[in-house]
Amino acid sequence: MTLHGLIFIGEDNPDTMRTIADFSGALVLGHVPHLDVIDSAALLGVFAQRFRKEDFT
Repeated sequence: MTLHGLIFIGEDNPDTMRTIADFSGALVLGHVPHLDVIDSAALLGVFAQRFRKEDFT
């Protein structure tokens, strides 16, 4: 199995995310922040704002 990329979840920590990406050599696909409500509308909003569709093709 091949790793496609990384998705970070939770508190935003750019230094940690960059370090993990550098060590793994994987593409950072995006970041999902803490969500008070997790439903399809919230997730669609996060993906629209914080992810690039072309990274998933």
